[in-house]
Amino acid sequence: MNSTPTFARMERPKVAVVLRRLAKNATQKNGPHSFQITSPYRGEGPPAIRALDCRPPAKPGDELPMEFVFGTNRCEVWEIEYKPGAKRPTVSVQVYGHMADLYAVATHPRDPNVFATASAADRVYLWNAAERNMVRTAPTGVVGRSVAFSVDPVPASAVYFPGWTPPAKPKPKPKPGQYDVPNPNAPVEIPAGHHLAIGGKFGNVAIIDAVTLQPLAKLKESAKEVSDLKYCQGPRPMLAVGSHDLCVDVYDVERGYVHLSRCQGHQASINHLDWSLPMTLHGVENRRVLQTSCASYEVRSIHWSPYDRVGV
Repeated sequence: MNSTPTFARMERPKVAVVLRRLAKNATQKNGPHSFQITSPYRGEGPPAIRALDCRPPAKPGDELPMEFVFGTNRCEVWEIEYKPGAKRPTVSVQVYGHMADLYAVATHPRDPNVFATASAADRVYLWNAAERNMVRTAPTGVVGRSVAFSVDPVPASAVYFPGWTPPAKPKPKPKPGQYDVPNPNAPVEIPAGHHLAIGGKFGNVAIIDAVTLQPLAKLKESAKEVSDLKYCQGPRPMLAVGSHDLCVDVYDVERGYVHLSRCQGHQASINHLDWSLPMTLHGVENRRVLQTSCASYEVRSIHWSPYDRVGV
């Protein structure tokens, strides 16, 4: 009896396959089904593909669908589909994403379905929560760190906001049997629209239209990151900007964001701030409390009078 062990011969697994070249000759780099994708944003190059997958057949025996999706380095999901009889594929973005880290989110004060986001890719995005899609995006010129909507619509002004025409509000449809008759005694309404403020990494602040994303103003009082900013309501709308240089800068919104004052006193970078409702303080009406917190767990309340520009 032979005690020598025997080993069954095993085939080596295939570790690679050679794909058939579809190009006409060796000098042609792209095959007949090759194409170049372009960026959905004007003036920017195409994204890089990070992941790729095709749609499998619905059931065994069905024809392989000519459809696949891929993810990009800009956090987007694209779909490419070859429809029957079409020479070129249909390319569309299924899911829009932020090109870099997301830092700030702000909800619209009047429309619960609209919110804005700011990322480190110097872009701002408007989203519709009800429809679950992106409404509009535009470059702002600042590396976003914070974002805020104005509480009330800001009146248009040829002096302080030249070239800005707020989008017209849609008129409600008259009920059956009613006619839209203009009232000659009605006061003339001044066009107004919400503003959107984006605080940047290097201390700059961009003010844009909250619907069209049209640039309106640029602010620069700090050299460090703007960690938070907030608008307040009337009778005098103001914008408070907190930054990592331990200061809070206050601007007059309706006067073209003229700088009103700088509040100092924190011992560390400012993290958050917020306005109170109008109140009577020390016998003076329409005062507001601007409360701030910093990285050293310190909370300060600044009693701000918008009329005499004095913090108490």
